[in-house]
Formats: sequence, structure tokens, C-alpha cells
Amino acid sequence: HWSPDAVTIGYGTNRSGLGTMSAFAAKARASADDEKVIATGFVPVGWTRDPAVALCQNATVRGPGERIAIFRCPLDGGTPQRLVDLGGPATEIRASSDGEWVVYTSTESGRPQVYARRLREGTRSLQVSRQRGASPRWRRDMKEIYYLEGGRSVAVAVEVGDELVIGTPQRLFEPPPLREPEGPSALPFDTLDGQRFFFNEPREARDLPITVRLGWSRQLRHPFPPVGAR
Repeated sequence: HWSPDAVTIGYGTNRSGLGTMSAFAAKARASADDEKVIATGFVPVGWTRDPAVALCQNATVRGPGERIAIFRCPLDGGTPQRLVDLGGPATEIRASSDGEWVVYTSTESGRPQVYARRLREGTRSLQVSRQRGASPRWRRDMKEIYYLEGGRSVAVAVEVGDELVIGTPQRLFEPPPLREPEGPSALPFDTLDGQRFFFNEPREARDLPITVRLGWSRQLRHPFPPVGAR
């Protein structure tokens, strides 16, 4: 996730040796030694308007009463501040470009659906998809929400204010088939105005020839001795 000033990248990894997923931040033009842990046990989902404060979710749910929640995580290592709890098994969480909203996938209705939630106490989650949905993402100008429905790209026009006005889902196109028809790599990336899309295209499988090299051991400086030789 790029920071608003396009200087810092936030990402989650468990390679820190801390025994759990952790949120990291690194300058885009810095060396690997300059990366630092934002918060242990968290995964970034976006940024606030302040490039010094990331938005993160808790990486694990430890008890039956605990839910996935969104936190403000200062890059200076300050204590994460809980913003809202997301009802149900929330996954694939993405923050809006202004850091005020998130979209996510949940199966609380019995099937995967896309929801949106404002990051303020007292707000509620709003269902965006109709039939089903996964892998949601905000358009960068926040005028649409994109998601996948059975492998097909869908766009929903939205108006952002004190409340979110959600339009009717419109099917766009079906990207080339991938191994994972629904997932982060399957949803196309849009341009700023949402008029063009970039997506992964699988390379065509083709039969490659098998080459057998004979007598290769004779070309070695110290060839292998014959079988049975001592």
C-alpha cells in the first residue's frame, strides 16, 4: 500500500522472526536496512491522510468474542488506536484513498459479499454487492467500488458523504482466466479516472522440447571413472 505522498510502502510479513504477521513500512527509494516494524500482530490495509499514520487490521482473532478491527498505526511505533470493529469474518480489506472508509469481503450472510464501512464509531456496514462478491477495491477518486463476481469484474457507482449512496452493480468484462478466479491478483487495476484497466494475462502454455545430451562426462576436466573401476 502506497502512502498518500507516494514515498512509503506499507506491507505485512511474518519473516521478522516475531512469530506472527507484522506491519512494516519502507521508503520506496531506501535500502532494505531502512524498513521498520509499524506494529506487531497487524497487517496494513491502507493509509490515513497523514503519511505518518497507516491503517491496519489485527492479523489474528484469538477468542470467540474478538473481531477483525481497523486501527490507526503511527509509523513512529506508537500504540495502535482502534477505530471500528468489522462484523463477521472480514477479509480482503482495502481502505479508500482518503482513509475514511474501507471495503471488505464477508461471509456473514452465508455467501461472500462486499461491504463498505466508514471508519468512525457508531457507523454500520453497508452491503455493496447483490448476488455475491469478492476482492473489492476503491476507485482512486472514490467514485466507484470494483469487485469480482464469479470471476467477472463489476463496478458500483458510489457517492461519498456522511452516508454512502450505493448505485446498481454494473458488469464490466471478464478478465482472462487465472488459476485463482477470485483473489487480489485477479482484479484489474484501474487508471485514476476508471476508464482503463490493467490486468494479469496468463501466458499461453506450450510444449517445450526435451533435449538429451550424450557423452557430456567426456567434456569434464576430470571425467567420472568407468563403472566398476577403482
